[in-house]
Amino acid sequence: MLLTVDIGNTRVKLARMADGKVTALESLVTTEVLAGSLASFTIGVRSNVLSKLEGVIVASVVPSANPILARILTEQTGIPPHFVDHSVKLPFSLRERRPERIGIDRICAAVGAIGPAGAGAIVIDIGTAITVDLVANKHFEAGPILPGPGLGLAALGASAEQLPDIDVDEIQDLFPSRTRDTREAMILGAGLATLGGIREAVRRMEAQIPRPIRKVVTGGGAGALAPHLPGSWKLDPHIVHRGLYRIWCQDGAAGRPEPADKTRPGKG
Repeated sequence: MLLTVDIGNTRVKLARMADGKVTALESLVTTEVLAGSLASFTIGVRSNVLSKLEGVIVASVVPSANPILARILTEQTGIPPHFVDHSVKLPFSLRERRPERIGIDRICAAVGAIGPAGAGAIVIDIGTAITVDLVANKHFEAGPILPGPGLGLAALGASAEQLPDIDVDEIQDLFPSRTRDTREAMILGAGLATLGGIREAVRRMEAQIPRPIRKVVTGGGAGALAPHLPGSWKLDPHIVHRGLYRIWCQDGAAGRPEPADKTRPGKG
């Protein structure tokens, strides 16, 4: 059994992985982690489960949060977490001039998307920013980075004096049927721009592959946008956790931390 942690710019998501199955545990606001306001935070794993825990593996794009989470996770599990970096063994090569600059979450999502059979995929990760990446023929290609709806709305509000500031977290529907005022017009515009950008990015990726390829949609904003994307595209909110699990399983001792010296919680 493995504890997987995805530290993103907006949220920190924890899951338990056993036999390839994902159980979501906690979703924390990243800024609260950075502020150190998690003194009473628990990882949501019962003591009888902790006794079966083999390791803790982390994908992070927020380096400043790493020491805070490392301390919390070590205290609560008795196992020093392993932070995945670009030296990890992967089932594909990275076709980039500066591979160390690719977000490690994008790499983990690609590992999770291709699955054990090695089939290719286009991975659309919808968060604060949106990434569209291609993994095929044992190669990974980092695609475009688009602003998410929240960033688009923030840019409009900040750039035009008469346009209102809109918090994307307070929006009930990104695609209102009517635009009866400026606020609704901005929301619909941000939603349509996001959809159009994703579709065009995917079209360009597809043009590189001579055969049909799976599309996998993930990320915190996927739930709001997935119903407006083609029905054949698969929604999988846990793809990074699946990738972390696969990296742990295939990377052997090189990808695993040394056993903790102290007794794990739950073992007595």
